Amino acid sequence: MFGNLIDRVVTRKTAEIRIAMLGPRRAGKTSMLTAMYERFENALIAEKVANQVFLEADENTKKVLSANFAELRRIIEEGGNVSEAITGDSEARTYSFDLKRSRASRDTQIRLIFQDYPGGWLVSGANDASNYEYKKVLSFVRDANVLLVAVDAPYLMEHAGVWHERRNLPKLIAKTVSEAWGSVDATPRMIILVPIKCEKYDKNDEQRKQLIEATRTGYSDLISNLSGLPHCAVICAPAQTTGCVTFDSFRETEDGSIPAPVFTMPEERGYNPRDCSQTLRYCLVYALNRYVKDAGVGWAGRVREFFKLDQNFVVAARILASGCRGVFFQTMKK
Repeated sequence: MFGNLIDRVVTRKTAEIRIAMLGPRRAGKTSMLTAMYERFENALIAEKVANQVFLEADENTKKVLSANFAELRRIIEEGGNVSEAITGDSEARTYSFDLKRSRASRDTQIRLIFQDYPGGWLVSGANDASNYEYKKVLSFVRDANVLLVAVDAPYLMEHAGVWHERRNLPKLIAKTVSEAWGSVDATPRMIILVPIKCEKYDKNDEQRKQLIEATRTGYSDLISNLSGLPHCAVICAPAQTTGCVTFDSFRETEDGSIPAPVFTMPEERGYNPRDCSQTLRYCLVYALNRYVKDAGVGWAGRVREFFKLDQNFVVAARILASGCRGVFFQTMKK
């Protein structure tokens, strides 16, 4: 009772953590969000984090991502072309998740805002940096606390990565981040490189190491540029968004354009994603730590710290961090 009274006296506004997606068209950005959404509640319950915090998607986010998930399940069960299952939006879209102290709480302490947009907007910057759509991408990156970079794994791994540059645009991504964040930005930030469609390359520990090292090499320009930003963490966290769809081959083209991937599915089809909650886990650890650290500033912060008003967030961050499976390419300095 007394703690609740103190909490109201030193209450804070809702903290917003903005998370922007980066990746070309059909790299799997929307599929990654869909799989993450479908898994996040079970992940929190399994980790017993639900005893500390409550995370809930807003109604529009639930509607859109639930529809995406239903379509993905239908395609898998019917044996259709999974690579074409979820198409991105033709306009920018935000997906919002509210983090509260409990399911019964009326107040939202942290709001996670995921910013998605058509992948073609990024590609437009390859030819014209003054393009209006590319400038929108720059603004999304500039405002973001966290970046999720979708890596189309077959183009990274197959044929010594000969199509990686043309498909995943790592140099353009490095340029975009550098232009948006500059070289002396002291804002704590995080970038998560997420190899997707990686079922073929993540069957055991040795394969996973090879996938992670290929990602490190494939995005060396980005990682190198970020070395001047000591408050930016860089993480590689592969995610199998279906768990049952495996890359088979590329369908070659006569005009020399980027080939299309061909995937196979087992006879006993079943949606079985793996590690899709990892991206959300890292985002939550970042958000919780930022909230607790920022809450400790000034006299109100000292009151909050004395009465341990944010202890549940401290505990939740610790539990979530213990289950992180990604690899740090660069850690964030305190």
